[in-house]
Amino acid sequence: MKKHTIYTADIPFLRQEPLVEERTCAKPGCTENGDYKAPRSSRDVRDYIWFCLEHVREYNKSWN
Repeated sequence: MKKHTIYTADIPFLRQEPLVEERTCAKPGCTENGDYKAPRSSRDVRDYIWFCLEHVREYNKSWN
């Protein structure tokens, strides 16, 4: 029986390309990457808005 060769490029989680798309900051006018998540509301803390570092700090200061 012939052995089959499996290439890592055929297995999605072993590919070298990033699986996560790059997000942009949710602040209007900002073009930085949205690498930091913040909850949309206190009622649903599992739904997130993505901000750059500067704007997530600003958002978190006004959270309360």
